[in-house]
Amino acid sequence: MAIFANLNYNNLNSSGNCNYGKYSFDHKSDSVLRFLDQNLPTSQTMKTTTQLMRLLATAFFSMTSIVSSQDYGKMLSIDIQAQTVKATPAIVLSWPLRSDIKNYALQRKSTGTPIVSVTLAAASTGYTDNSAVAGVAYEYKVIGYPPISGAPTAYGSILSGIEVPMVESRSSVLLVVASDIVSSTSTKVSRLAADLTGEGWSVDQLIVNPTDTVASVKASIVTRYTANTSLKSLVLIGHVPVPYSGNLNPDSHPEHKGAWPCDGFYGDMDGIWTDVAAKNDAAARSQNRNIPGDGKYDQSTFPSALELSVGRIDFADLPAFAPLTEADLICRYLDKNHNFRTGLTTVERRGLVDDNLATMTEAFAASGRRAICASFGSASMVDGDFLSNNIPSLFGAAIGFGSYSSIAGVGTTADLANGTVNTVFNQGFGSYYGDWDSSDNILRGIIAADGVSLTSVWSGRPVMNFHGMGLGRTVGECVLASQNPTNDVYHQAGSKPQSVHLSLMGDPTLRMFPVAPVAEVNATLINASASLNWTASTGMVGYHVYRADAAGQKYVRRNPSLITTTSFSEASVPATSRYLVRAVKIETTSSGTFFNLSGGNSIAPAVVAASVDPIMAWKQQFFGADAANEAIAGDTCDADMDGVCNLMEYAMGTDPVLNTSNSGLQDVTISNTANGTAMYATFSQLNSATGVKLSIQCSTDLQNWSLVPTTTLNSFGGYTLSGVSVLISSDRCFFRALIERN
Repeated sequence: MAIFANLNYNNLNSSGNCNYGKYSFDHKSDSVLRFLDQNLPTSQTMKTTTQLMRLLATAFFSMTSIVSSQDYGKMLSIDIQAQTVKATPAIVLSWPLRSDIKNYALQRKSTGTPIVSVTLAAASTGYTDNSAVAGVAYEYKVIGYPPISGAPTAYGSILSGIEVPMVESRSSVLLVVASDIVSSTSTKVSRLAADLTGEGWSVDQLIVNPTDTVASVKASIVTRYTANTSLKSLVLIGHVPVPYSGNLNPDSHPEHKGAWPCDGFYGDMDGIWTDVAAKNDAAARSQNRNIPGDGKYDQSTFPSALELSVGRIDFADLPAFAPLTEADLICRYLDKNHNFRTGLTTVERRGLVDDNLATMTEAFAASGRRAICASFGSASMVDGDFLSNNIPSLFGAAIGFGSYSSIAGVGTTADLANGTVNTVFNQGFGSYYGDWDSSDNILRGIIAADGVSLTSVWSGRPVMNFHGMGLGRTVGECVLASQNPTNDVYHQAGSKPQSVHLSLMGDPTLRMFPVAPVAEVNATLINASASLNWTASTGMVGYHVYRADAAGQKYVRRNPSLITTTSFSEASVPATSRYLVRAVKIETTSSGTFFNLSGGNSIAPAVVAASVDPIMAWKQQFFGADAANEAIAGDTCDADMDGVCNLMEYAMGTDPVLNTSNSGLQDVTISNTANGTAMYATFSQLNSATGVKLSIQCSTDLQNWSLVPTTTLNSFGGYTLSGVSVLISSDRCFFRALIERN
C-alpha cells in the first residue's frame, strides 16, 4: 500500500476499499478499470498518464496477489504456428521453448473426425500430427500449465489444414442501409455489392429509417431470412437503429451498469427477447438505463445461438472528424474496403500490439497475439505504438485504460481524426468505449480514420477468437463463433461469455488474405456460343469460370476442372448471361495451406452477329456433311482428282466434285514484241468468292518465283478476266496461280 501513500492518493478506507475520485474499488482483479474518470487527459499527456495507471494497477493487484511486472499478454499466449507436409501427409505444430510451463495438453478436433488429446512434456516445442488428412481443417488448442498451482494458464489456438478446399459460395449477405445516407453513398454501396457478388456472395439490400424501432427492423430482417435461409451475414451501413439489452457492466464501472448496444439482436432469428424485467435507472448515461417497456431488452447474454454474423459501418455522431460528414466517412470506408479486398492496397503480413495493460492477469492482448501468430508467425508480431505505425499491417491490438473517446497510451478519437490507422483488423480493450453507441466513440473512430482500418472489436471480457482467419475464415465467422453459447474448449472465453455487448464494427465479410481479381476479362457471344479470355494472374494455379443466366441470379461454375490457360468457351448460352472469372491460389500462411479464390468482376458478353464464313458455306454446298472433313474438303485437297485444289476451285468458281475443271490459267501464248519475246496468259476469278486473294507468279527454273503484275481485261457474268505478260529472257518460262485466304 506504500505506493498509494507515495503518490498522495487516498489509502484504504475503514471498510477496506480503496477510493479514487468518485469511484470505489473492491478487491477483485478487474476492479482496477474502475478508477479512471471518464475525462482522460489529452493525447499529449497520455503516455505519462499510462505510466501512472500501470503503477496504480500494480498497487490494486497487490491487494490480492504478488506484485508482478510480467507481460501477461505474452506469458499467457502460446505462439503456435504450423507447417504442412502434403506427401506424408502431416501437420507440424511448433512453438517456442518455455521455462515457465510444467507440461502441455494438446487437443484437436474437426467435423466428422475423432477428438485427439495428447499430454506433452515441459520441454516440448511442437507436435506432429501424422493422422491429419489433406483437405480437412483441424482446430488445435494447446494448454500450458504453470508450475505453481493457481497461477495463470497459457493457451494457444490454431486452425490448420493441408490444401483445404476453396469456398466458392459464401451464402447470402443482406446490406441494411439507413435511408438518410442512401443518396450520398449509393454508388459506393453498389460497388460493395458487386465486390461481394464477385466473391461468391448472393447480395440483397434492405433500406430502413434511422427513426424505425429496432423491433420493426428486426422483423424485416427475419422476413428476409425466412424467405432465404441461406442468409448468413448482415452489414449495417449508416445509423441503423441500435438495439440495447441487458443489465451489465463488462468494464466493471458501477455507474456504467445497464443496457449496452447489442447488434447481435439482429443476428438472432429465433431467440426470445423480453422487455419486462430489467430495472436500472441509475446508470450515468441515459442510453444505459433500462426499465420495463422502454424498448430495451432484458437479456444480458444471448438467449440462443445467433444465426447471422453482424457488422456495423456507422459513423454518426463523430464530431471529431468534422468537417467530414457521416456520409463522407462511409464513402471513405467503402473506398478502403474496395481497395483492400481487390488488392489495390498493399498490406504487410504483420501484426502490431500496443498493450498498455500488460501487467493485468486477464491478458487482454492475448487473443490478438494468438491471431497474429496463427496468421503470420511470431516473427511478424511487433510491439509498438499504435498511431505512429506507418507500415500498413493486417492486424492491430490497442489496449489501455479507456474512456468513450480515448485509450490511454494509444490516443483519442481526435488523434484518429487527424492521423491514420494502418492496421486492417483491430482489437481493443479498455473502460467505457466498448459501449460504442456514444459520441466520438473511439471503437468506431478506429475504422472511421484514414489509412487501412476496416474492423474493430472490444475483446477481453469475453475473448474474441480470430485464429481461424489464418486459414481463410471471415472476420464475421470468427466473431459469430465467439458470440454463440458453446462448451467449445477450443475457444478462449474469459469472463462474461456470450454477453450481449459483443459486437463488430466494420464489414463482417472481410477475410485476412484477399486475392486480387483477374484483369482484362473479355467475353463475346456469337450464335449462343460464349468465348472468354483474360490476362494471366501471377502466382495462381488456375482459374474457375462462373455464369449467371441473368443479372441477380446465382453464379454457377461452368468448368468441371481447374482451367490452366487464359481462355474458356461454351455453347448454348442465354443472351442475358453474365460471367465471372476467378483466380485460384494455394495460400500458405502460418496456419497451413488452403485454396484461396479471388473475387471476380461480373461481365456480360458482347453479343456479336454471327459472321458466316463464305468458304465454309461453299464447302457445305458441295460436300454436305463432309464440309468439315479436312481429308475431303480441306483447302489443299483435290476431291475430284482433276488437278485443281478445292480452294482454287472456289476462287475460280468451278465444281470441286466434278473432274472437268480447267486450270485457272487460260490462253497462254507467246509472241514477239518490239522489246523482245513475251509470254501472255489470262485467268478468271469469281467475283462472289470473297475471303481469298489470287495472284500470278513467274519462274524460269521452277524454284525461284516472282510476282507478276496483273491487268483487268473484262468483267462478265459475275467473273473478272485478268491478264499477265512477261518478257522472256530464257528458253523457259513458267506461270503459276497462287491462292491464299485473306
